Amino acid sequence: MCFNKLNLIAPDLIVPKNDSLLDKFDAIEMKNDTRLAEDDRQFCKQQHGLYVRLLSHYRDTYQSIADILQKDREFYESVTAENTVKSGSYDYKWYDHSFVKLEIRDLLKLLGETHDKFIRRINGYFRDKYNVSIKDQKWTHYFNADPPRDPHEEYPYSSYSYRKNMSDKEGDEFDAKIEAYKVALVEHEAKLIALELDYNPIIDDIFLLLGGFNFEEKADREIRDAALKAATNPHCDNKERFKIKNGKISFDILYSTKCRYSGLYEIKLEGEGYLNLLRALTYFDSDKAKASTYSGWLSNFTAYHKYERDGIFDTHETTGTKVTHFKYYKNGKFEVTFDSHTSALAFAKDYLGHVA
Repeated sequence: MCFNKLNLIAPDLIVPKNDSLLDKFDAIEMKNDTRLAEDDRQFCKQQHGLYVRLLSHYRDTYQSIADILQKDREFYESVTAENTVKSGSYDYKWYDHSFVKLEIRDLLKLLGETHDKFIRRINGYFRDKYNVSIKDQKWTHYFNADPPRDPHEEYPYSSYSYRKNMSDKEGDEFDAKIEAYKVALVEHEAKLIALELDYNPIIDDIFLLLGGFNFEEKADREIRDAALKAATNPHCDNKERFKIKNGKISFDILYSTKCRYSGLYEIKLEGEGYLNLLRALTYFDSDKAKASTYSGWLSNFTAYHKYERDGIFDTHETTGTKVTHFKYYKNGKFEVTFDSHTSALAFAKDYLGHVA
């Protein structure tokens, strides 16, 4: 639908206030004031301010273009006779304002993308800072208003010929439905244009995902669960896929292949289980101070492929405190050396479910 009036957003079509809904949001905000750290809360407020200003900028820009479009229409309508040229049975215009194209669906798409970016920005901040899994919801999750249904969808005939298949009374009733639909659609679009999300419901969803844990506890649980999953075989009664001996833990989790041309081996280091073990080893090595994998380990030991000619099957120092060396084998073994057998057992018990 093209804009055909100057007022893009009618004041009386803004989303009406719902006291019970506002009370719910106020309750969420008060709750979040107590469970969010001050720097986290300030980040959310800052991002919300930027998001609201961006929405306002988009609306103002589209309104300005709508104003130009309306003025163009008024001008060309005032000079219809001078602007019209006949050619046979067709009328042509010397000048036309059609170069100004503005569809309300374009604005709604842009606003929807902005809502989604705001949600991802809030979730991404907490995901990156606390290293917890957070699912991004779409903006419709927080504003679920179904559009009115076009009456044509309920009628089996083409919208161009529906009157031919109706009595006069049926046709008049159907036309009335169409007019009511158009009014409802304008109201619905105005609500979408006026929509501004609040960050508190997004934060509330995050805490629901935490399942009663705080951020640190949730990260700890995720790290342990992921390491346990990587180190056991669910198809064999959760049999251990590792062995402990002399301060070392050897994992049987990697995949190695031999190149048919060079005769050299390569090993793949991008598997989910392997990456989860690196994260757990970092968490253990740093005494839980770091919940994401050491950047040095990511750069040195997580390439998509590591080749024999690069020395991948040598012994590698990790520069860790408790985790001191990594070694990769051509049979797919991944061996981790600890500073002591006590440390190796502690990691195996706490993160791999090992029972001595």
